[in-house]
Amino acid sequence: MILNKGEIAKILDKLAREYRVIAPVEKDGLIQYGAIKGGEEACLNISNTKKPGKEILFPQTEELFNYTVDAEGVRTKENIDATGTIVFGMRPCDVKSILLLDNVFKNDQYEDVYYLTRRANTLIVGLGCNEPGITCFCSSMDCGPFAKEGSDIFLTDIGEAYVVEGISEKGQELLGKLGLSEAGEEAKAEAAKLQAEIKAD
Repeated sequence: MILNKGEIAKILDKLAREYRVIAPVEKDGLIQYGAIKGGEEACLNISNTKKPGKEILFPQTEELFNYTVDAEGVRTKENIDATGTIVFGMRPCDVKSILLLDNVFKNDQYEDVYYLTRRANTLIVGLGCNEPGITCFCSSMDCGPFAKEGSDIFLTDIGEAYVVEGISEKGQELLGKLGLSEAGEEAKAEAAKLQAEIKAD
């Protein structure tokens, strides 16, 4: 499929009416991930955010539960976040960090219900890196500028548009709702060429 860059704000506006949409945004002079109310807030023409994307699913602090005390005693209520969330424009290195967290929070000894609930309700739109930074080392982490593992939808920047691929079942399902046009053979070939040629150390 193909997504013209001029249509991104409209697409994000549409998604924000149904989901919590998180994307790179400018805040306090820095580019970092944040919830957006409108598509114009997203900053996709950047390499990496100043803070890692893993904080979306594993925040530094969170309220796990609250309690009330009354005549009947103490009653607690867990605060489990099951909000439907779309992370738009996450670089493959940040997606890789989430895959590693998956192994920490779900294994044969332990499962973290707070993390896993957020994870199950989060869809990731990955964005390939056309110009990896000189300090990038994603290839050393068994990743790469166009690694698609962990993304539900993947975008490849071909200039005036993105070639869009549905990777997971829920990613393909979301794409079916967006009404995007099919990518032409020339656009697909250009995306494939970029994915094959661009490397990072």
